[in-house]
Amino acid sequence: MTAPGEVKVSVDTVLLTLKDERLHVALAPLEGETGALALLGRLLDGDADIDLETVVERTLLANTGLNDVYFEQLFTFSGRDTNRREPRWPSISVAYIALVSHPKLAASQPGADGLVLVSVDDVPVLPFDHNRIIDVAVSRLRSKGAWSILPAYLLDEEFTISQLNRVYSTVTSTYSFGQNFRRKVIENDLLSSTGFKSAPGATKRTEHFRIRPGASTINTKI
Repeated sequence: MTAPGEVKVSVDTVLLTLKDERLHVALAPLEGETGALALLGRLLDGDADIDLETVVERTLLANTGLNDVYFEQLFTFSGRDTNRREPRWPSISVAYIALVSHPKLAASQPGADGLVLVSVDDVPVLPFDHNRIIDVAVSRLRSKGAWSILPAYLLDEEFTISQLNRVYSTVTSTYSFGQNFRRKVIENDLLSSTGFKSAPGATKRTEHFRIRPGASTINTKI
């Protein structure tokens, strides 16, 4: 029950990953609703939850078994109109976007038990305003993907420039960022080289990179 005038706050996380070269969102069974799916989230406990980012970290760990997933705050959703997020009481959702590579997520058993990956183009009708939150998260990723390092968090920790270019192209629906892509990401000091390595079964060694610690997802033009 909610006391008169009380507003409930939920912390919802849109966890995105690339599977089969398509962007997918992770959904989890909705507690108390057989067969229903929803975003990863929880209601804020005013007595126990103080730091929102800690709530996100705990939610991701509980649902995926991972404790090192990149995330950032997305938006705050509120309202009680016809598209209301919670019909029973006034509520606010502080939403986050999180990015993880699919191999890393797939290997994170048993934490990922019950997790369902759905293409962002085929998301079913979800409870509350979770469909709207997903739409905003995907739009954020695609728009920031054109000018920041953000899409790189969909890759494994180490990657090649070609892999990075392919992820950018997939996220932004652009086939190529042009011949200057490598120069741009390196000159903008977004990456750190981890040396030349061979892929499994390959003989040619290719330079691998990782995201440079402290690289901004906010103000760097690709």
